[in-house]
Amino acid sequence: MKVLTRIILLLLAAPAAYAGSILDYIRDYDLNDYALGIAYSVSESPYAGGTSSGFAYPYLTSFHHHAFTDDWLILTGGDVGVRWVNDSGWVLGAVTRIRTEGTDNTLLDELADIDIRKWRVEAAPLIGWRRWPVHFELKWYNEIFSSFGGPTTEFRMSLPREHPWGWFVPAVTLVHNSAGFNQYYYGISESEARPGLDTYDPDASTNVRVGVSTGYAINNRWLLSVSLNHEWLASEISDSPIVDKNSVWSGNIGIAYNNDIFRRRDYEGEPFRSAGLEFRVGMYNNRTDSKIIQRPVDGNPPEEIDVEDVLGVNRRKSI
Repeated sequence: MKVLTRIILLLLAAPAAYAGSILDYIRDYDLNDYALGIAYSVSESPYAGGTSSGFAYPYLTSFHHHAFTDDWLILTGGDVGVRWVNDSGWVLGAVTRIRTEGTDNTLLDELADIDIRKWRVEAAPLIGWRRWPVHFELKWYNEIFSSFGGPTTEFRMSLPREHPWGWFVPAVTLVHNSAGFNQYYYGISESEARPGLDTYDPDASTNVRVGVSTGYAINNRWLLSVSLNHEWLASEISDSPIVDKNSVWSGNIGIAYNNDIFRRRDYEGEPFRSAGLEFRVGMYNNRTDSKIIQRPVDGNPPEEIDVEDVLGVNRRKSI
């Protein structure tokens, strides 16, 4: 895979040199093809006692799905990166993403003492082919900042369909986790093992993920996007003592607005911003839950202390 990465990087450098000036190409790129909005993502935890988690985030998207364009910027499925598309249908690029798998304090009490499995920031070379109605894409993800876990490989087959109102893209993805990845996220080390929780050293595995994404242009300014995924876990994962599911689901919904706010260097129209008054109001509702868990002593069950209840502190506050 290292050889493949070097080949892709060399091929990416070739069209840039052939173009003469990649900087001019980027400067002349029309960012008004993109819309800025807010999205909400939710995913199911595979861990025993784990609950579904969700979070909102600002995001940049496009009114045109990347399967129907030759744009160098990739913004899709949690990936952000660059690519090059040639006339034969080959796609070469590199992407990054944040992978939010991991444990938290919502696990069952009997699993409360295991080490935290952290989120990952990953990067991957990308190679694809889209000459047929079915598009193929191969990505090899590696952790950037830490050494925990190992690489994962994703091979995706999609059938993009474009309509006057937007797009609809069903896809099937094979997700191959290395043994190191499964050991970090789903294994039980000797230091974590105890009566009732044996050590577990899983091998590599391959999951199957089925998903669909769609974008609906409400009008020429507003875009609604929705994606849903269901992933079946391999036995190497589902047999783990800290996993109690055979499959997990995830979803994302976003709304974005495009007001053509970006101006090219040769723009000669009205000033970017006219004089006026801008007034904004925001409200945040926070909830804090703090717990102290005392390890079992002399065979007694662990003792759980709710900090907010002990101190008499209100766990909710609006600002």
